[in-house]
Amino acid sequence: MTPPSRDAGLTLLELTVTMAVFALIAVMGLQALSGSVRVQEVLGRRHAETWEAAEALALLRRDLERVTDRAFVPPQKAPEPAVVFGGDSLHLSVAGMPVLPGTTETGEMRVVWRFDATEEVLYRQAWLSLTPFNTRAQGPEVAILSGITELVARGLTPDGWSDRFGSADVPAARPRAIEVTLTTARHGDLRVMVTP
Repeated sequence: MTPPSRDAGLTLLELTVTMAVFALIAVMGLQALSGSVRVQEVLGRRHAETWEAAEALALLRRDLERVTDRAFVPPQKAPEPAVVFGGDSLHLSVAGMPVLPGTTETGEMRVVWRFDATEEVLYRQAWLSLTPFNTRAQGPEVAILSGITELVARGLTPDGWSDRFGSADVPAARPRAIEVTLTTARHGDLRVMVTP
């Protein structure tokens, strides 16, 4: 006679141990996945902040490289020098801007960069002409970069560097070089220096 055979199935204890091991592996996988998602969110946010700063610096550099010697004549006001800065703003007469076909634009405009210390935002505004007839040629003020704690502009004159330009004490001719430093909370000092 042959002895009775046992079934080849799992016991309750073996099934419980198997499910516990599977649950442990699932929890570890979920933690790894959620950690990866968090890292991706942080990297995406930092990439967006860096991209915003890079775009702002590129736009500022483009304006500084296109500075012209032509004065700005606002409607019903006295003419202003081509380059004026001091304090928290930078006023530039620029040329060589793209022009839409069939318009009366000349490719010259007045660009105003303004730093608002209370909002910690850098704004840019443009006039579509250096000799506008009225204030309709003045574009809206657009926020370009946030998180700015300080804006410092200086120009190289024959007498050396000056942080005030186009005022009564500094000649109104175009500076030999312009340096703009933006101090940011996230990126530290961002510096643009050009010789227009």
